[in-house]
Amino acid sequence: MEERDRQIPASHRERVEAQTRAWVDEVVVGLDLCPFATPSLARDALLVDITSAREAEAIAHDLIAALRRLQEPETAEVETLLFVIPDGLSDFLEFNVFLEVSEHVVADLGLEGVFQIASFHPDYCFADTPTDDAAQFTNRSPYPMLHPRALSHSTDQRSSAPTHTTTYER
Repeated sequence: MEERDRQIPASHRERVEAQTRAWVDEVVVGLDLCPFATPSLARDALLVDITSAREAEAIAHDLIAALRRLQEPETAEVETLLFVIPDGLSDFLEFNVFLEVSEHVVADLGLEGVFQIASFHPDYCFADTPTDDAAQFTNRSPYPMLHPRALSHSTDQRSSAPTHTTTYER
């Protein structure tokens, strides 16, 4: 069986989605890390897309499918996509390398300027910053995940969103 055909058991998928949504509620919204998260959740416009892939090539394939789905009329109401990789890219350096792949995927699909990839990982570590520095925790999540941010949503919402300078001071 090809890896792309591997299915995540429903109980694992439900647990991953519940933990991801709890992280969004408690950390992203609770600590006010993103001014767009609360309105997006209030409109039920968050899609958690969980890949069963473990290897980079299959993860890239699933990312392509997720980005294509975001372009379909049925997903017009989706403002926030979290592409969760619960069983792959657990090593942060491997994940970091994959970020370049994800940027190439966006470019190859002709979506530069449409989406920008934000990244989150349980071991997220900004360069030249101690691993235990509080700044590291803004991008730490329960699983490796990518957030293809629709730049049009950010631009549209930016004019009405409150300014959150405290996010940068934390």
